[in-house]
Amino acid sequence: APAGPELQWRTVTAPDGVPLVVLEGGTPDAPPLLLLHGFSQSSLSWLPQFEDPGLARAFRLVAVDLRGHGV
Repeated sequence: APAGPELQWRTVTAPDGVPLVVLEGGTPDAPPLLLLHGFSQSSLSWLPQFEDPGLARAFRLVAVDLRGHGV
């Protein structure tokens, strides 16, 4: 199970109207750690980092699905 507060899926809209999925977890008031996946992957590739108790305590983890990728 993920460490820290439960994971939250959000959809944000880019300035040109494209919806992008964002996965957030960890400690909400900690420094943010932005996780960007590689080609042909998604934010799901970062699930092991979201489940790491040390990272979840030390950071607000944010993973973005890049355009044309993800869930």
